[in-house]
Amino acid sequence: MADKATIVEVAEKAGTSLSTVSRVLSNSSYPVSAETKKRVLEAAEALGYIPNNAARSLRSKRGMYIAVIVPSLNNPFYSSIISAIEREVLSSGYMMQLYSSDNDPELENRLLDLIGSVQAAAILISSINWDEKLEKKVRELGIPAVFFDQIPNGITGHFIGFDFRKAGMMAAEFLISEGHRDIVFGCGPFDRESRKLYRDGFSEVLSSSSIDCSGAVISVENRKGMNEYEMGIAIAEAVLHREKLPTAIAVINDIAAFGVMKRLEAEGLNVPADISVIGFDDIPYGFMISPSLTTIRQPAAETGSMAAKLAIDLVNNPEGEYSNEVFQPVLIKRESVRRLR
Repeated sequence: MADKATIVEVAEKAGTSLSTVSRVLSNSSYPVSAETKKRVLEAAEALGYIPNNAARSLRSKRGMYIAVIVPSLNNPFYSSIISAIEREVLSSGYMMQLYSSDNDPELENRLLDLIGSVQAAAILISSINWDEKLEKKVRELGIPAVFFDQIPNGITGHFIGFDFRKAGMMAAEFLISEGHRDIVFGCGPFDRESRKLYRDGFSEVLSSSSIDCSGAVISVENRKGMNEYEMGIAIAEAVLHREKLPTAIAVINDIAAFGVMKRLEAEGLNVPADISVIGFDDIPYGFMISPSLTTIRQPAAETGSMAAKLAIDLVNNPEGEYSNEVFQPVLIKRESVRRLR
């Protein structure tokens, strides 16, 4: 017996998106051209497509789901954001659909198609793959959308952001104020706006302080399946291969900073006596380790809460003016940075 045709196959045969196929087959009120509708219906008939009753039941509940896409479920920073979003969503009478792009641009695009097919009431997205095509795709979903955390440069939509450039400047300024001059910034690939902004702010302060910026930035390859802790280990190994060790390392996030500290410890180096380490995010575990992690705080819970409230407001008033908020970094001083005399 042949396998049943899928909605993906219908979309491919009709030459349109999953969300458009879903709208046509569910008799959605969302406007679809007569020509496109005809192509979809003919493709479905030719393939013998039989609608999935469970999916159709889910679509009938349009307006009850808020979809959320994050880059990772392994980083506690995103866990804090998700928890805050869920609290707001549930208290407003909605349910949350959670998706992880797993830092994969292709998966992110497929998730957007899926969200369109189940017709969520709104979407919250922390995108690692933003460009004009993706923004257009989000708009074509026909549902309110709020970007958060990873804020694209030049975006014209609704967003809840963070001043990553200032965070990079703050990390560099603090290390310099503590007497450090041989400083490096460790990161994964600069494949998202937040990392580029942090790097630029960090490098700007070093340059303005007459500190040589050449070699001050370490970018390690993001091997398939590598998590952020392993990225931190790779950063530490790159530092250890240098002819001269720096006195301080600024790391792109706290989980990676934990990896850096663990690898340095395995090499017999002491943090902060031998090398100081500063993280970024201020996840809850930062103060639990020893030495406790000095870091730059990005307010996860506040970001999630505000993004969810904005999304719910947009469901009720989709034609509202563009709204945005940019949170500011806060330096959290703990034990992992040593003051040089």
